Amino acid sequence: NVAERHLRGLDLEGCRAMLGRPDIDDEALRRIYLLTKGCPFYLRAIREGDEASLRANSRFTSAEIRLLLYSAGSVV
Repeated sequence: NVAERHLRGLDLEGCRAMLGRPDIDDEALRRIYLLTKGCPFYLRAIREGDEASLRANSRFTSAEIRLLLYSAGSVV
């Protein structure tokens, strides 16, 4: 038997939990969600401030990566 699964990203609350910042600004969370589509891999890299991983494994531009890290509070 073969089953087909359609994988989706996390919802907004799942993104908030994955980022580990329950107090994140709603607009910043929305911005992150819209760019990452809730992808756990990207969210983990953002949480850890792993710019190199985002650069190597995504199509985000340098400006988008800086915005994501800034929005998540990984970069001040």
